[in-house]
Amino acid sequence: FRRVLFRSPRVSMPSTRSKGWYASVDVNITPTGAKFEIASEFGMPTPLAAALQCRERLMASVKAIGSAA
Repeated sequence: FRRVLFRSPRVSMPSTRSKGWYASVDVNITPTGAKFEIASEFGMPTPLAAALQCRERLMASVKAIGSAA
């Protein structure tokens, strides 16, 4: 079980050899007070694929928050 953590935003990318990669990001948007978690699907083939899926989901969420404001 491998885990990599970064500071701001908090990113987690655990993996097991048999199940692939998973990434999650804790997001806190201070000006709007929004706080949520973005995550990839389980079993992504590479850490990059998991991170890119999180990025796509993060960008869509931020866009939705911006259009709602």
